Amino acid sequence: CNGANDTNTTVAPTTTTTVVTTAAPTSTPKVTTQKPSTAKPTTQKPTTPKPTTQKPTTVKPTTQKPTTVKPTTQKPTTVKPTTQKPTTVKPTSQKPTTVKPTTQNATTENPTTEPMTTMPQTTVAPTMPPQPATGNYSFQDPKTKVVCMYAEFGARFNVTYMMKNGKNNYSVTDLPTTGVTTTTSECGNTTQKLIMKFMGWTYQLWFVKSEDGNTYSVNTTALTYKIDGKKFPNANATGTNNTVLGYFSTGSNPTVTQSYMCNSEQDVSLGGGQVMLKTFNFRAQAFRTTNTTGFTGDTVDCAADDSTGNIVPIAVGAALAGLVIIVLIAYLIGRRKSRKGYESV
Repeated sequence: CNGANDTNTTVAPTTTTTVVTTAAPTSTPKVTTQKPSTAKPTTQKPTTPKPTTQKPTTVKPTTQKPTTVKPTTQKPTTVKPTTQKPTTVKPTSQKPTTVKPTTQNATTENPTTEPMTTMPQTTVAPTMPPQPATGNYSFQDPKTKVVCMYAEFGARFNVTYMMKNGKNNYSVTDLPTTGVTTTTSECGNTTQKLIMKFMGWTYQLWFVKSEDGNTYSVNTTALTYKIDGKKFPNANATGTNNTVLGYFSTGSNPTVTQSYMCNSEQDVSLGGGQVMLKTFNFRAQAFRTTNTTGFTGDTVDCAADDSTGNIVPIAVGAALAGLVIIVLIAYLIGRRKSRKGYESV
């Protein structure tokens, strides 16, 4: 056995000395042992698939989706506010409360009854005639026998007085056409007073002459009346006499030979509104020199009559102007239609 091993060692150097010097450098590149050395790095390929394990890690974030599903639980929380709807139904009970204010209509009806009770007290005037009758009143100077004043008119006195309950009421009295005395009147040179007495009352008209003596005016009017239980029912103070003054607004003043006339109704405030005087078809003349009644000379109209006199011509002129405009418009329309007819032919 040892001899066999020795033969093997002797053969080997012989082969190595001859082959190595010539063929070894060429045979070493041919050695294929380098190929398995390159094949061994192929073990790195399984190392590259290992990063593929990161893909399941990316799948894990998909667990966040159920976390987003959890906020869907807030939807039932939004459904809970729907319970407020029955709470809104409860305010429907307020509707019958709105019906209750309809009872206020009944309360508002009560004040309407109050003026109904007071209205008959304040509307005594409509029970009177629509216009008092016109009377004539004059005064003749007992010394000279001259009828220095003469007047024709109707008058109405609307007197305000206080009743026992503290409320105001009204009493209406017309100047009568008969039973009127003028014996206490005065025929002065610059001032004349026509004093008319009736039923315990006294009504006066004062005529004042101008400084030059050419014209005069119906300057002042006065009323003295007595409060009694007959004319003033439920009056607070009966038996008292009251005198109130007022002033006419005559406009132009007549001359001593003319009369003053006002067919329009005149409203004169006496005593600051305590008595309202209304005159109708008023005409008066003072500073006369004849001993007969009736008017002499021309008349001077009041401002109210002048304004009403101007209304008539103005109205007539406006009507005529409107008629002319209507005719002109009708003519223009007819002319246009005729032109259209010719054009169509």
